[in-house]
Amino acid sequence: QQRAQFLLAQYQVELRRTPPDPSLLDELRRNVNKYQGTLTGYLYARQYAVVLDLAAHKNDAVMLLQQQLLALPPSAQATADDFHLLLGLIAGPDTDPGRQALTELLRNGSDRTKQRIALQLLGPAVARPGGLLDDLIGVTPPHPILEDLLLFRAQVNLMDKRYGLATTDANLLLEKFPGSTLKPAALGVLLGVAWEQRRYHLAADYAMKARAALPPGQMHARLGVIEAEAWFRARDFSSAADA
Repeated sequence: QQRAQFLLAQYQVELRRTPPDPSLLDELRRNVNKYQGTLTGYLYARQYAVVLDLAAHKNDAVMLLQQQLLALPPSAQATADDFHLLLGLIAGPDTDPGRQALTELLRNGSDRTKQRIALQLLGPAVARPGGLLDDLIGVTPPHPILEDLLLFRAQVNLMDKRYGLATTDANLLLEKFPGSTLKPAALGVLLGVAWEQRRYHLAADYAMKARAALPPGQMHARLGVIEAEAWFRARDFSSAADA
């Protein structure tokens, strides 16, 4: 998830550079046409789309990427992932082209990190009941980033106070992926549910478990404070002092 967040920031920085010289647009357009249908052509098309967006020709950039996607052969899956993500970033997830591109990437992409970026960009709406994640979590064979989908849906359900659904997803993640690096975050969801329901003994237990799953560091220390606060609110002052 952290890798996806850093890559997303990298993409966003690329799309916020200083507007280019007009001559660069002409040069890139010529190279896109010259190398059409080749790997070199795809690289030029990607750069051309970025430069068009920087030059305030967003619609042209969107149309270029849509045309390139239609012409891509099935074997160019990595390029398709890149174009779908770039289209989602340029058009924006709140537009039809952007949302469709990100949805396609999340459904059928081959790059797991880019799929995680698409999930972040699409936002909480896809995780609510009846949303996209309900479909993806239920597919057979399992979705390649199923544990991320479960955690995302659990976190949105917690945020929206659907505590039963949040608990189900977090427990399902822990059951299906006992060795997952997302285990502390899933335990964090269960901690959040227990805390919101004022079940402070249970909250302290989840804080201990989440802490045990993390190496020493800032979050490890914070969870120790949360555990102490949970014991204090449960009026178990001895355990609070120990924590």
